[in-house]
Amino acid sequence: MIATTTIENQNMKNTIYKLTALIAVLAVSLGLNAQEVIMEQDVNKDTVVSTFGKNKQRYFGSNFGLGVPIENSTGNESLKRTATYMFHYGVYYKIKASNFYSVVGQASYQKQIYSFEVSSPDVFYEELALNNASLALLNRFNFGKRGNFIGYYLALGASVDYNFRNKMRTKTEALPENDFEYYKVSAFKLDYINRLNYNAEVQVGINKLVLFGKYRLSDVIDSKKGYNLPPTTVGVLFDFGA
Repeated sequence: MIATTTIENQNMKNTIYKLTALIAVLAVSLGLNAQEVIMEQDVNKDTVVSTFGKNKQRYFGSNFGLGVPIENSTGNESLKRTATYMFHYGVYYKIKASNFYSVVGQASYQKQIYSFEVSSPDVFYEELALNNASLALLNRFNFGKRGNFIGYYLALGASVDYNFRNKMRTKTEALPENDFEYYKVSAFKLDYINRLNYNAEVQVGINKLVLFGKYRLSDVIDSKKGYNLPPTTVGVLFDFGA
């Protein structure tokens, strides 16, 4: 009887040891699972404020618009003002130095059409087309409350234009012996057009709307032609970035 009781006690102890060991293994296993990374989050990284934006330290944008000369050509050619204009498309990069001041670099394509008055009844029109690649550096001065928009500013700077393609086009009535009404003539690679031109520029920004003025400091046309194009162009740009 005593031997039987001793065996039962031993079996019970073995059972308790096994249960204790099992519980210990489960506890360790659950503890390891609890340390598994479900979602990693870098608090420092996620709380860093971006420096790229419309009114932040750095910004990239683009604009397009139209301009017209405010003077007439000089010399023996007169402009047809209703058919003379400039098309502009540009991209710019802004670096903000302070809340008040920024530096802006701009690259743009500009197509200028100068249409001339003609005195001959046989000539329908005569126009000069210039294609320019332009680089500008502007000092931008910001005004008013700044938020998540471009806001109000005044920009002053200079630019250089490179003329990479020019063309003089003429549309003339055909002579009576021809079997057509008119013909067009286009002359390319005009040797009297100066390749490089230098300008002073001003911009007044009202968020999306930009009023601009451009004053050319050099002559487009060689003096041997006897006339030159108006130096001042004013117009309106629409800023895609605003």
